[in-house]
Amino acid sequence: MLNTQIAADAVLGFPRKQIDHVFYEAVVRTPSRVVDDARWEATAALYAAVYRHRNAHEAAEALVPLTSRSAQGKPLWRYRTQTLLFDLVVGLNSAVESSAYGLYFIGSAIAPAGHEFTLAASDKRKKITLESTAKAYASAWPAEYLAKALIELPLDPDYKVLLERRNILAHRVAPGLEFRQTLTVGSPGDEYIVAVFGEPLTELVDQMLAHAERLLEGLWTAAEDFAVQHSSEFRL
Repeated sequence: MLNTQIAADAVLGFPRKQIDHVFYEAVVRTPSRVVDDARWEATAALYAAVYRHRNAHEAAEALVPLTSRSAQGKPLWRYRTQTLLFDLVVGLNSAVESSAYGLYFIGSAIAPAGHEFTLAASDKRKKITLESTAKAYASAWPAEYLAKALIELPLDPDYKVLLERRNILAHRVAPGLEFRQTLTVGSPGDEYIVAVFGEPLTELVDQMLAHAERLLEGLWTAAEDFAVQHSSEFRL
């Protein structure tokens, strides 16, 4: 790993080696005269991906202690649980979206003329999404591994679940917290499991982190391959 600042700011679980390599090849080594605006946008987006994932990771760590029965009786327990759940789900989704936004500008810096990176030079940048990034890469480099990864990511079942939960939390409601009473062999009494979205909260936290990090790993591994293959183009 090259140990750029962007990698140093990432936490365990984020594909640090891959984003470090992409950032170095596509941004750090690019001459200052080359597409300064695109380079700035890419830098800001890549840092956002790292920070959103880090925030989600910290929310996950803070959520786990709140699932205990003793924590449930404390003031603002429900508010704190809902807030951290929001940070977890929205942060993970934002890490994926920021990754796609950054990759759009990285691609725009070296795309052949006449391809689909037109949003980079317009006032419509808010329309840059995972789907528009996939379309742009498929237009400019249809045979690239990264184009395939971008096209397939929105179809991934884990991404669809993440997006659905993000939409519920960001645009609709705070999901209800269920309290499930269980009997444990050898336990002096009943235990209560907190569940949300139909799953025990502790299991959901681990599952969502693992699934989102798998998606990020696949995307940034493909991006690393792209950056290496096109490294000389970033310095023309």
